[in-house]
Amino acid sequence: MNDNQRMASEILERIGGMENVSNVMHCVTRLRFTLKDQSLADTKAVEAVKGVVGVKVQNGQYQVIIGQKVGDVYAETLKLGNFEGESVEEKPAASDKEKQGFQLKKVGAAMIDGIVSSIVPALPILIGGGMFKVIAMLLLKGGMMQPDNSTYLILLNIGEASFYFLPVFIGINAAKKFHASISMSALVCAFLLLPAFANGVADGTINTVFGLPITKANYPSTVLPSIMIVWVLAKVEAALKKVIPEILRTVLLPTLTLLIMVPVAITAIGPLGVILGNYMAAGLMFVYNKFGFIGMGIMGALRPLLIFTGMHTSLMPFAIGTLSETGYEPFFLVTGMGYVFGSGFACLAVALKCKAAENKASAFTCAITALLGGVTEPSLYGILMKYKRPLIAVICGGFASGCYFGLTHTYAYAMVGSTGIFGIPALIGPTSANLVNGLIALAISCAVSFVITLVLGFDENAEVK
Repeated sequence: MNDNQRMASEILERIGGMENVSNVMHCVTRLRFTLKDQSLADTKAVEAVKGVVGVKVQNGQYQVIIGQKVGDVYAETLKLGNFEGESVEEKPAASDKEKQGFQLKKVGAAMIDGIVSSIVPALPILIGGGMFKVIAMLLLKGGMMQPDNSTYLILLNIGEASFYFLPVFIGINAAKKFHASISMSALVCAFLLLPAFANGVADGTINTVFGLPITKANYPSTVLPSIMIVWVLAKVEAALKKVIPEILRTVLLPTLTLLIMVPVAITAIGPLGVILGNYMAAGLMFVYNKFGFIGMGIMGALRPLLIFTGMHTSLMPFAIGTLSETGYEPFFLVTGMGYVFGSGFACLAVALKCKAAENKASAFTCAITALLGGVTEPSLYGILMKYKRPLIAVICGGFASGCYFGLTHTYAYAMVGSTGIFGIPALIGPTSANLVNGLIALAISCAVSFVITLVLGFDENAEVK
């Protein structure tokens, strides 16, 4: 049994066994379980598994923090649990439903869980596409290719495709989460992007369906419409299965599902999703425009706390929407980079001051994981929150770098996946000043976090409380 198999086996055993798992997926650093009965999970035992950084229970998920090898452990978890995909059938016991009842807090957690579960699996697509957009921009700016070069256009369009068809990718992930038909979900979401439909709505030749008015909306690169549509589609399919005789389901189920869902999607749910997404993105931009560099500083300072509560992932749809709509993202991605670099240098300061070899090695490893991999859960839970004062230093560094990002109007022009060193190409924009100011902002975060950690010091024998 290799190390990944061992971890998967021990984690499954200590969360109540595979029978207690109703849904499993992973993000960049965490295994995310939805458990049928969370009381069966022995959190202390899970945290004691060698290789596990910590455990967080939030948004209805039991999250086991592992780090960069989470994908390998996830693969072994699927094998051991005999799971076929990113989720398994979720059927809570009736007694569980009765105990839970209706709680507004749980409704909110379920909404966040639905959004996160639909977006996180699509991140590799956005990362890969973002990198191709950066590569195309570098080739063009470096004079190695011209705008009409066929290879350049292919590279650019690979990046464009990852954002343009995002609603379809999100719809597929949402179908897995909400237990809807993947093919029907993908088809309804793809219909929203069909050029004949989009052009017809734009020029007015397509304006009603069954007498219902069609609201104009721009669906490429959107996130919320697909999630909302597929959630309703899952309910419609479930209702249709109850009334359609089994012998007729092969023909009638997909036909009636489309007959109901396409009109509902283009007249109500889709436009509503676009409107909500626009308002939420506008809310972030309002903070950016209203409070200027101070607002940026606050976002930079709050970043470790957003990650601790899981709220940072909930803001991802609006960052994606802003990036696809304007070509740049001024708020979320850059302050994230400031936090990651500050976290890495605070850990380096801890490694420098620690006396115990084991603590030095742990802090240094967390620093490298943050700076090279852009992954900060190990540093956040293993160093910053453990010693506390380095966390204060990182908050100060995030505020200082965020203010500089805001003062200089420095933006991210691509989503390249990493917010560490390999994320720096995202700062390459129309002018060289964007990259220069971005590097200065990151240097500010590093310097402030490093120096304040050294000045404040910390208790090397501290434990997480």
